[in-house]
Amino acid sequence: MKPVRFLFYNPPHRLGEYYFRIRIFMEYLDSQNIPYSVYLFPHKGRSVWQIPGFIATMIIRLWGATHVVTCPSPKMLFRMLLFKLMGKKVLIEHYVSYVTHKEVHPFLPVIFDRMSYRLADYVLTHTETMKKEISSTLKYPPARIETVYCSVHNELFHPPSPDEKSKIKGDAGLGGKFIVLYHGMYHPWHGWTYLLEAAEQLKNEAGIHFIFIPNETFKNTNNMSFFEEQKYDRLPKFVAMADLWCSGFDNHPRGDRSLSSTMLQALLTAVPVLTSPNPEKSRFLKDSETAFFVPPRDTQSIAEKILWCFHNRSLAEQVGQAGYRMASKTFHTEHYHSVYGRFLRRQADA
Repeated sequence: MKPVRFLFYNPPHRLGEYYFRIRIFMEYLDSQNIPYSVYLFPHKGRSVWQIPGFIATMIIRLWGATHVVTCPSPKMLFRMLLFKLMGKKVLIEHYVSYVTHKEVHPFLPVIFDRMSYRLADYVLTHTETMKKEISSTLKYPPARIETVYCSVHNELFHPPSPDEKSKIKGDAGLGGKFIVLYHGMYHPWHGWTYLLEAAEQLKNEAGIHFIFIPNETFKNTNNMSFFEEQKYDRLPKFVAMADLWCSGFDNHPRGDRSLSSTMLQALLTAVPVLTSPNPEKSRFLKDSETAFFVPPRDTQSIAEKILWCFHNRSLAEQVGQAGYRMASKTFHTEHYHSVYGRFLRRQADA
């Protein structure tokens, strides 16, 4: 294999951590002893006089790299021109749920995205639906797009023993409760407001408690607890205490292109999943076999299915176990690593 050195240009990060898809890519490079570096362009606390220094550092980092990994950005075209002028191979990690920036920034013409992607050597994205839409909308060759479904660190997210689950609940002051978990961001297609309404309907069911992560300034109630956004390695204990995971109750084009990474965390922890179907979920999940489906935007159906799972825990747990067996065959870091291996072998043949 020809010598390669990667530069991750301004990778997305939250709470001081790189986005998990980026981290898994880095872990793979570490496992293969392939060198890489990271360039983060400062966004805060900079002055006009510091900008030349930032640009000089960026060019030095680029100079030593053979491949650049970048992510969608309104400024992408300018970056891509610089990367190609410096003779770099460019991989776009299209981790977002929009195809073009016009979906989130209506003033940006689609032609900017098409020009940017035309300069890319390869694209990684997270679902087959997204691959098809990138190819058709951005006129990008599908043979150069690799679908890498989100994966889960098995050593972090795994089914707890009954004693472990009981202890985690007890430590949280929720011993004996049936825990319904929502964790993820508050995107429109998550439909979290319908779950909030269902929690209100079930407020007199003393055995059921709802946990929402992250907190959007809500106050705890008798049957609802709201926690701040958690770092990745702190999430497993919240997922492990759950008896039912709930999200994805709305229709939205961006949601239809996605397969929730937080849902996969629940599946790999053997937590039963309650959601509404979309094209990607229906590729992998079957109603009442590996997950529970309810119609979108239907608070009553959500509340009724939660209540059914509460009263039929053993049957719900069987669905959770079936979901775990399905997910453990596909959504794990080894699968991610195999895709990166194929990508690097292409470099050897290039």
